[in-house]
Amino acid sequence: MHYRFVTTLLLVSSLSSTAVALTPTSESVERIDVGTQLHSWQPLDSQNLVLSLGSARRYLLTLTAGCLRLPYANHLAISTSGRRIYAGFDYVTAGRQKCTIDSIHRLVAAPDEQQPPIPAAGE
Repeated sequence: MHYRFVTTLLLVSSLSSTAVALTPTSESVERIDVGTQLHSWQPLDSQNLVLSLGSARRYLLTLTAGCLRLPYANHLAISTSGRRIYAGFDYVTAGRQKCTIDSIHRLVAAPDEQQPPIPAAGE
């Protein structure tokens, strides 16, 4: 049996610098079902970024290697396979640098803090 993945690129505008008080859950997820709900993103460093799919769904994406342009990028492209982002298969493109997604963790608000909103691009 042969499987064929259709890879799509999602373009997302960057956020303003806002501190994110979130904690990854103890287990990683294999994939994210994105549909058309991609809201915003925020680089944490050259290997990690927070992806927001609306106000309640946020994920920490860790890349296999440092993506040097990630902290300075104004736009980001994320490959998808059938409206899903898979760890170990899909990638982030910042500038012209493709960086494979190594792991994905669902983020939750810290128990004693309220989750701050991540503004949409242009807000």
